[in-house]
Amino acid sequence: MVRFYALAIGKLLLSLIIDLIGMLTYLAPGSGETLDIVLAVISMAIVKSMYLRNERSEYVLLEEILPFTDIIPSATVIWFIKYLGSGKEALAEHLEMYPPDGGVKALSGGDFDINSLDYDKIK
Repeated sequence: MVRFYALAIGKLLLSLIIDLIGMLTYLAPGSGETLDIVLAVISMAIVKSMYLRNERSEYVLLEEILPFTDIIPSATVIWFIKYLGSGKEALAEHLEMYPPDGGVKALSGGDFDINSLDYDKIK
């Protein structure tokens, strides 16, 4: 469980950094929107690799590309949705990648049943 919390906090910090860099493009008058296009692709790739969901990473892409939306901390909002809004999903994903027996498995894409978890035993 320590690994789960460490990864969650690391993802939160990286999400905050992504959002901060996105907001800093307001400081570059004229070239800010050009930087947003480059940053949008980079941010989307990072968020997609962190959260393993395509639809969530597309929000970051849209937020960076659309004008005057850089103030929205989209990567951080996605972190809150994943870890606070649906904690079962985050824990199930973590347990699939790092099973309690100490091995490391790749995400298999569907053979893990979230409803089969006994959350009392995990704590």
